Amino acid sequence: MNSRIVARLSLVLMCDLVGCTQPSGEIRQPEGEEINKVDDLQRDLANVWNRSEGAMTELVDDLGGLAPVDPPLPATQVLANSIGACFKTPPPSKLTAQQVARHLFTVMNNRELNRRQVREVQEAVREVLGEAGADQIAVARVSASIEDVQASITANRRRWWHLF
Repeated sequence: MNSRIVARLSLVLMCDLVGCTQPSGEIRQPEGEEINKVDDLQRDLANVWNRSEGAMTELVDDLGGLAPVDPPLPATQVLANSIGACFKTPPPSKLTAQQVARHLFTVMNNRELNRRQVREVQEAVREVLGEAGADQIAVARVSASIEDVQASITANRRRWWHLF
């Protein structure tokens, strides 16, 4: 009799704990004026990869302007530097800049992403940059920087009960 009670309690407890995962945040898409900001990011990326003067400053400023909180300047600067180091020659296509700009919008503008969602964005950026022929060491730095930026701006902190 006791083994049945223990088994039932164990089953109830396991089912209850399965529901204790870190919640997924809404991934906002650019709308209205934000579309222009993504276009600015795209131009900034192209300018950085073409080694235009002042392009890195513009990229850092535009990335910081996307953050919904005071810009996490150190993490934003590291992210911009990592992205800038991805390509030596030739610069990637406009499509690559567009895709990376959209992913950067997601990273900088969404405060509710959970760890799985951050990993998905990291993987998407790695894939886009890798297909464009980016330096793999720089791509790894970009991926790590994405995690650092999200850690600086997230409101979706992982709690002890999310471990189950």
